[in-house]
Amino acid sequence: TCPLPLTTMAIICLTIYWDMSPMLIRDCAFGLLKQNTLQLFMFVLNVGLYDKCSSSSRDRGWAIGIQSVSELGNRDPRFYFSLKTDRARKATTITAHETYRINQWTHLAVTYDGRRMKLYVNGAQVAISNEQVGDIFSPLTRKCKVLMLGGNFLNQNYRGNLGDFSVWSRGRTQREIIQDMRQHPPKGSDLILHDSFDDVKSHWLTVKDGSYPQTEPKHHNEWSSGTILEPSPCGQTVCDNVEVITNYNELWNFRRLKTVRYRVVNIYDDHHRKPTVTKQQIELQHRHLNEAFWRYNITWELTVLDVKNSSLRNRLILANCDISKIGNAVCDLECNHVLTGNDGGDCKHFKCFSSSKKQGDGVCNMECNADLYNFDEGDCCKPEVTDVTKTCFDPRSPHRAYLHVKELKNILKLDDGSSLNIFFANSSDEELVGVATWPWDKEALTQLGGIVLNPSFYGRIDHTHTMIHEIGHSLGLYHVFKGISEIESCNDPCMETEPSMETGDLCADTNPTPKNKQCRDPEPGNDTCGFGRFVNTPFSNFMSYADDDCTNSFTPNQVARMHCYLDLIFQSWQPPKKPPPIPVAPEIIHQTAGSVLLQWVRPVNKHFYEREVGSVCEACSEHGALVQYTYKASSPLPCDSSGHWSPREAEGPPDVEQPCENSVRTWSPDAGVDQKTIPPACPEPQGCYLELEFRHALIPDSLTIWVTFMSTEWAAHGAIHNVKLLTVSGNNISLGPQNVFCDVPITVKLSVAEEVYGIQIFTLDEHLEIDAAMLTSGAQNALCKQCQPVQYQIIRDPPFKAGRSITVLGRRFEDTDLSRLLSYQVVAVVGTDENEPSPELIHVHGAAYCGDGVIQREMGEDCDDKNKANGDGCSRFCRQEPSFKCMDEPSRCYFHDGDGVCEDFEKMTSVKDCGLYTPSGFMDQWAINVSVSHHHDQYCPGWVIIGHPAATKVCKTRTIDLPDGVSQYAWFPCLEAIHSLPFKFWLKAYFAQPMVATAVIVYLATDGSSLMNQRQESIAVQLVDTKDQNHSLGMHLLKCRNNPLIIPVMHDLSQPFYRTRAILITFHSQNVAISGVAMRSFHNFDPVTISSCQSSEMYSPAEQSCVHYSCQATECQELNLKHAELNCTGSGHYNSDQCTLTCHRGYVLHSRRDEDASKWQPETSMTVTCTDGKWSKQVTCEPVDCGIPDQYHVYPAIFSCPDGTTFGKKCTFQCRPPAQLKGTNKSLTCLDDGLWSFPEALCELMCLAPSAVPNAIFQSSHCQQERHKVGSSCKYKCKPVELMRTFKMRCTEDGSWQEGACIPVMCEALPDKFHGVHHCTNGFQFNSVCSINCSEAKDSNVVRCRKDGTWNSSLIVCSSMNGECAPPHRLNDRIRLNCTDGYGIGAECTVSCLLRQTDPVLLASNMTSDDVKYWMNPSKAKKIICTAGLKWHPAPENIHCIKTCELYIGDNYCDGGNNRAYCNYDGGDCCASTLNRKVVPFPMSCELNGDCACRDPVAQENVKGKRQRFRYSHH
Repeated sequence: TCPLPLTTMAIICLTIYWDMSPMLIRDCAFGLLKQNTLQLFMFVLNVGLYDKCSSSSRDRGWAIGIQSVSELGNRDPRFYFSLKTDRARKATTITAHETYRINQWTHLAVTYDGRRMKLYVNGAQVAISNEQVGDIFSPLTRKCKVLMLGGNFLNQNYRGNLGDFSVWSRGRTQREIIQDMRQHPPKGSDLILHDSFDDVKSHWLTVKDGSYPQTEPKHHNEWSSGTILEPSPCGQTVCDNVEVITNYNELWNFRRLKTVRYRVVNIYDDHHRKPTVTKQQIELQHRHLNEAFWRYNITWELTVLDVKNSSLRNRLILANCDISKIGNAVCDLECNHVLTGNDGGDCKHFKCFSSSKKQGDGVCNMECNADLYNFDEGDCCKPEVTDVTKTCFDPRSPHRAYLHVKELKNILKLDDGSSLNIFFANSSDEELVGVATWPWDKEALTQLGGIVLNPSFYGRIDHTHTMIHEIGHSLGLYHVFKGISEIESCNDPCMETEPSMETGDLCADTNPTPKNKQCRDPEPGNDTCGFGRFVNTPFSNFMSYADDDCTNSFTPNQVARMHCYLDLIFQSWQPPKKPPPIPVAPEIIHQTAGSVLLQWVRPVNKHFYEREVGSVCEACSEHGALVQYTYKASSPLPCDSSGHWSPREAEGPPDVEQPCENSVRTWSPDAGVDQKTIPPACPEPQGCYLELEFRHALIPDSLTIWVTFMSTEWAAHGAIHNVKLLTVSGNNISLGPQNVFCDVPITVKLSVAEEVYGIQIFTLDEHLEIDAAMLTSGAQNALCKQCQPVQYQIIRDPPFKAGRSITVLGRRFEDTDLSRLLSYQVVAVVGTDENEPSPELIHVHGAAYCGDGVIQREMGEDCDDKNKANGDGCSRFCRQEPSFKCMDEPSRCYFHDGDGVCEDFEKMTSVKDCGLYTPSGFMDQWAINVSVSHHHDQYCPGWVIIGHPAATKVCKTRTIDLPDGVSQYAWFPCLEAIHSLPFKFWLKAYFAQPMVATAVIVYLATDGSSLMNQRQESIAVQLVDTKDQNHSLGMHLLKCRNNPLIIPVMHDLSQPFYRTRAILITFHSQNVAISGVAMRSFHNFDPVTISSCQSSEMYSPAEQSCVHYSCQATECQELNLKHAELNCTGSGHYNSDQCTLTCHRGYVLHSRRDEDASKWQPETSMTVTCTDGKWSKQVTCEPVDCGIPDQYHVYPAIFSCPDGTTFGKKCTFQCRPPAQLKGTNKSLTCLDDGLWSFPEALCELMCLAPSAVPNAIFQSSHCQQERHKVGSSCKYKCKPVELMRTFKMRCTEDGSWQEGACIPVMCEALPDKFHGVHHCTNGFQFNSVCSINCSEAKDSNVVRCRKDGTWNSSLIVCSSMNGECAPPHRLNDRIRLNCTDGYGIGAECTVSCLLRQTDPVLLASNMTSDDVKYWMNPSKAKKIICTAGLKWHPAPENIHCIKTCELYIGDNYCDGGNNRAYCNYDGGDCCASTLNRKVVPFPMSCELNGDCACRDPVAQENVKGKRQRFRYSHH
């Protein structure tokens, strides 16, 4: 620890790996730092300078790291810079503009100059803030500062690589920062600290005896190379990269003829009869398939696999029914089929009585063949009783009459990956005619991949295009209507507003269209996002939903995508041919007078080595590291009957598209959990586990795990309880708990000397979902050394002196044999095969190129930052990236949207920087008062509409529920305020100054559309004039895409103008939320007043009234402002004169005509104009107000400010006992920056001597002293042996001691079989003696509770106690007992309920299940036991069945059925105080004053004295 007056800092991180506790700096080389500046550079991080003395604030100082923008769901982790000066009330945190990129080097820099905080990512300024001002640290607390690298005091530690670390005494400029990225910082007086981590131990100390990070050699930094081809933001793979697909589209040699194998799986009965599809169907389909594809240079080679299996042939194959839903008490239409028993009886009423003697009688009684009756007690699934292919509907039976198509695939095991497999399945949903596996799915080349077709839509006249359509999906094509009808919302960034290769279906030659089955353009209004008529839509495209007689073609972009995916993924489906091409042209990355340096990307399939399909070389990286995904997964947990969430889902590469949401493409312990199981399903200490094996054992370098979902309660800590490495030697290695994010994979660096073949992942979270795992070796793995690297042939025109081409191994080539005009192409050479030449690069030697630092606007360049990286403001094509502004050469870029500076180019677009835009000549008034139809102080207060809207909030569309916290900035008609039907909602906004309206502005928080009802909502708008007459502006559609809604006002010039004083808005959807309403009018122009002026009068804009005409200009009163400097034109008070007012230091301008306080910003300068005898604004210079000091200044203290808290005033403080003053000056001064001066004294918080604890004595003499520092502890020893031996009490931050007490020692309860026959002297407490009186003297049946909480021996059953309990009788009708152990003493019978969704519970003898009220919490009855007294315990007649708790406890929706003590009041979902947001009932019909009321007795709403005062808050 050092006294650090920190200012300017720079960090670059490249050489050490962190996965442990942080380090502290040893020496104190910071004396040269300026007091009020700070700067930091790095290549990824956790570093900070913290205050270790303050008990009230751990956020003093600064920190740089990675943090989540959101606490729940998609966490969106970003780089951040946080700073809090010792004078500031709170910390300021700025974050990068996008999620950080994992497994990539990133250069970070931060600066603070006493006025501005700035954050740079890869040289681009991405965030800025002016909130912190002045010096960082108080001179009084300098010795409290500690520089910590790799973590912070909250035990939030960094995991990853760090590199060079530098601290500066001066804030370096952006240009200097960019220079430092490319070279080591120059030595000089400004450089205070630089560490390359060559000798970590000599410069740093570990925290809490932690280990030092391991040092690694530096790797080549490729962040600026531009050799990574990324898909578009809406894409999945390199085949979604615009440049790649453009080249496939334009270069015919990339689309040479490809022959693709496909296999039709045709199932027969055992006698080779009853085929699923006929030979005629197969032949017709094959012919039509090749007719559709041959013109696009794709032909299909057919093989037919005949499978003779009557069991499979006679079963129903389901494609879209989740088998786990059969018999779930809900009618799932996709499972409603005769051979599923109409969804296990859920979609059909069965007349079978629970007492019927038919159940279990050895005959399949179809009236009882439903889940409700346990499928006739199993009789309908016994092959010896019935034809199970027609009667077995039980999803748990191996003989059931149906299979999911995934089960069929697993049975057939067609996993050779040599062809596209075509399967057939039925569906109760006629809309579903086929399902295809996407090429980026991990199952694409496995036995679970392929296409599933409804045989009714295969190989039949007018039904052959279904397979063509599904093959399009298999080869990477989306529906043509994806950009309109398959988006999440109208704010979806992938919504297609015009043909594009980056949105919608990623094809620029298919116009946007909604889903449409007609052979013509869709009718107007056939969409949900407010588009007008769609024209020239691709209804005849194979990827539309039109019928066969309409569809006939693919577009060139679609063909390019299919050829690309055949090269990228599906080479194994094709005969041996040339390797895939290098998809983009080589590029110049450097040139001199005598040389040109070229660089190129890998072939499209990203292969580094010559390899055969299935060889180990497929898994080798460019540096020879072996990278393996799991190939075999298992878990002891049973699998879900649907096959979803099985261990197999964790095999192969990750394929979850929406992390942080539930996905069936993952393994989860929840899939195998019996819903009747009493939680937890993954009990401590081990929990549930998944075992993953890798094909090749290796000495690992790192392990990566994709955890894509976890329960809310595990989101903040170790969702992974432990990870074990399984070694070949059998010496398994535990890695311990791991913190994970659902949207970022966890990568753990390993230091293991043994070969690892697998891992085990343990979790206590039954809802955890694991997508994939990857084990990576170090570079130059032995298996990879055997692989021959791909060679590259550079073809040049004019040819080289040595020939037309030169062959090299790497992906860079320096050409020194130059001529003026050069043309380059690159060919990948694999063995003796060469791929097609890459696109051509034409370059004039000496001419400019993208990446040289010179902007060539004639070549289409907007910028040139001298690198080829994306994400730093200037793209690899030298184009300015969205929301960035680039300057100079080489370009320096900054993220301008939200940087606090309103620049001319963003005045109309940036609400964050420029506020709400008002056109010149107009003024906008925002509502000063409002009345609404439905108001609730807590859930939907109308007053939130007053003033400016929350314009920076994103308007939500297609919502299930209104967003959390929306009531804090927008009004909507909440359920709590709705008491009658029909629903008609309105709001009326009033304005300060009635004016002639030119437009109405409505800011939306939501547009009223929902996932349940996607109809566009509309509002009716009326103007209310000063005579309370209404003027209709008609109906207007609501669209978030057009937010704010601006409605022009057209005036009938034949009628008198009128002034509007209010605006009335009506609508019918309770999902509409409005954030603000404004009236736009002319500025200094009033048509009503002008029309009333007499002939001798003229209109005065300043007065906004008619005045007598005068040729003499009216003078303004001469300005005389206190605490201000004036700079005027002319005389300073004549007409049109202007004066610039600048307040003195410590003063800010206040304008008397600010219409809304929320618009006001503290300014020190303003220009006013004299017009017609009046100044345009009335202003004063008022002193800044520092506010009352609080705990952030001195703690704990009481402040006194008798003269006020404005500039120059002083406040004094007194320490609040038991804190004591250290120092003499007890005053603070309000300074000109609006902050209090640094304190020159502080209050040191101490605890007085702890009070005596009954039955306990101190174990250390220092505890009897009068003063104890915060954090110190005292140890106590309990005197009587029957009490807990020792405990500690700690001095807390409020100056009090933690509570502690001596508690009695207790032994565990005696076994239930002795219930009612034992006698104890003092219960189960220490020294209590429990005994059983046996008639035989030889039976000694006495036990005593010892001081360690255990019994000294065990009770036994007396020899005279024998016999059996009577068979349980007087059972309730709904109870079932399973007594497999018989009825002897100690025998147990498990208890269950006959009806699903009910639990057995123990009630009082005078109660039934109907008597259970919501506040009652009866105990679950798991079993009964026969006691030594030959009685059942608990009494069977006291066991009843009540409704079980639904699964969705704690899901943020109030389930009325769970809102009872037995279900923990739905996990807090039904009370705003425990939910921290408004309550959302489920279903929506659940009354908030009924079943969905706040019933939890410990909730704030139900605590006496707080009910009326409670307000929920949004976090």
